[in-house]
Amino acid sequence: MKKSQHEPLQYSSKMPKTGFYLNLVLAVIFGLLTLALAIATIYWYILGGDFLIPAIFCTFVVIVLVSIPWVSVATINRYVNHVSEFVLHENGIAIKHIHKTKNKVEEKHIGFDEMNKVLIGNLRGKYLNLHKTSFDILGVLLIIMHQDGNFYQRLYDAEELEDWLLRLKDKGIPIYYTEYDLTIAYDSTASYDVDFNQIEGIPWDGERLPVPIPLTMNQTSKPYIIWKDEKVEQLKEKDQRRRTKRAEFLVIIMLFLYALFAGAVIMPSVPLLEDNTFEFEEKILLGVVLVNMVIPFLFVYWRKYTKWYMPIVYVLVGSIGNCLSLFLFSEIPDLYEAAIIVNLFTLIIGWYPILLIVKICKAIYKLFNPNPRMNIRDPRYFLI
Repeated sequence: MKKSQHEPLQYSSKMPKTGFYLNLVLAVIFGLLTLALAIATIYWYILGGDFLIPAIFCTFVVIVLVSIPWVSVATINRYVNHVSEFVLHENGIAIKHIHKTKNKVEEKHIGFDEMNKVLIGNLRGKYLNLHKTSFDILGVLLIIMHQDGNFYQRLYDAEELEDWLLRLKDKGIPIYYTEYDLTIAYDSTASYDVDFNQIEGIPWDGERLPVPIPLTMNQTSKPYIIWKDEKVEQLKEKDQRRRTKRAEFLVIIMLFLYALFAGAVIMPSVPLLEDNTFEFEEKILLGVVLVNMVIPFLFVYWRKYTKWYMPIVYVLVGSIGNCLSLFLFSEIPDLYEAAIIVNLFTLIIGWYPILLIVKICKAIYKLFNPNPRMNIRDPRYFLI
């Protein structure tokens, strides 16, 4: 290995100007488009009648479109208004967090004498090049364990890793490495305290690099065993179940409220057939069936712990909401039976088939993408 000159290594999470202007343009264009469509949708709701169906359809379009400017503004806020910097120098690591909106600067220093040991593990990332070719790239996660916790640095360049190792070795910091894939564990550090001390590690011999980087591979290769903190995984599962339950409750509320709306506005205007069922025209298919199918799909079906019996609950909630609204706003008793039939129809051709399709698609995706990957263009410190 080459002799280190111990020049300071400076890192910053500041967004490049091209990224800033791209997100700004997206926020403005889609923000104005969403605003115009939202105004038109409200106007169509006021007109009612034949405008009701496009109004309902555009409501969901607005929900989808608003996510684009929202993500762009959130990205700008994250990178521009909150900038993190640090410098690896002769005395340790100097960290600075700049909160521009609050006009606040937080500084912290981790001295070499405060560092207990260093652990190096494998980290799998996903890279997208200029030709839109997606492939995996294997880097390393460098974990500096110090008195106040852990400092993490992702590295995908052999010379950069060499600079870090030489400096830490010269300062007498014990360095260990492991062949474990730490991708899942590192992802968890954003919300949980992962105990990497559970990994014993192999002492670094000080000569060769612990792992060859960068190393590209196909998506299905699995060169290293994935390591997880079992306690953290249990906490994550508990939190996921709680979030799923909360999302399911939100969907129930949304379906009930929409059932009240459909029972008061849409169903009384749809003609009945001789068997006391609705004529399945656009108002029923698009204004009731389609909306009821889309709500669970958007908010809960893709979640891991979605319960199989929830579509049955949706039938009960939709039927109760429709019948309650019809009782308050309509004097046609035959509409109750027709409303229940519509919800059963939605269950058979919508709620359960869509749930099954989503689960199958997730299983297929997991089959062809079995390994955890991290997008290396996620917020991180860039060498400057």
